[in-house]
Parts: sequence; C-alpha cells; structure tokens
Amino acid sequence: MGVPKFAFKERYLEGSLDRALHDNPRSGAPTKFEGKHRAQITALACTEAPDGYAKWSLSLLADKAVETGIVDTISKAHIARILKKTK
Repeated sequence: MGVPKFAFKERYLEGSLDRALHDNPRSGAPTKFEGKHRAQITALACTEAPDGYAKWSLSLLADKAVETGIVDTISKAHIARILKKTK
C-alpha cells in the first residue's frame, strides 16, 4: 500500500529531506518475542501432541512453551497470533 506521495512533500516542507525519508518512532509496545521464539513455538506446534491428546490446543502450547523455557510467559491468544502468521 505505502504512503501517499503528498505525505513525503508535506514532511519535507515541515522539516527536511531526512524527515521526509524517515518516519518518527511509532508509539506502542515493542515486540515481546524475537523471531527465534516464534520459530520455536511454530516448530513445537508441528510436533506430535502429548499423550492423551489428539492435537495441540493453544493452552497446551502456551504451557509447553513456558515449561521448555522457550519463553518466560505467553498467553494462548499470543500463541494464536504467532501461528496465524505461519502457513
């Protein structure tokens, strides 16, 4: 999608060429989990489910990710967001 062309002109006129080419830092929290954490969680989801379970649930994945030391804490909603981004 990108930024409309007129936005660059406005930012140039407001500041400088550097201002036009680079966005200001955005508000919001930084990402909690690095790519390696997301990859490990995805790999965990691809393994066979624990005994007594037909498949992994989000709660089981969250508990196992903490148990194995992949992450200190994670919600099942965040597990769902991580897995949603994988194919």
